[in-house]
Amino acid sequence: MEPSLIIKLWSGCEKFALLISTKVQQVIRDIHQRFNQDDFISPTATANSTLNPHLEIKTQYLYGKEVEIIINQGTVIGVISANKISQPSRHKLNQAGIAFAENIPKSVFTHS
Repeated sequence: MEPSLIIKLWSGCEKFALLISTKVQQVIRDIHQRFNQDDFISPTATANSTLNPHLEIKTQYLYGKEVEIIINQGTVIGVISANKISQPSRHKLNQAGIAFAENIPKSVFTHS
């Protein structure tokens, strides 16, 4: 394969990954706004705290106790997983009003 063609393909993949990332963020933001119109931002929260609405990014298969922990935090508005989310876990997240996206490539979250 010609080097310039490889570069064009790689550049296209990066743009596609950025588009997916932007789209995922927008979908989660829209779902959150629909279900949580009365959110309040904690005045005691810091950038590293989990007192404010936030996204959880996971890289492993998501199921069982891990999902319960996420739901019980009470401040998670969305879960993005680089792997699958079990069917019962997807149901629990839906019931809790937490948006989710699965099988998102890890490359979407890293800078090159």
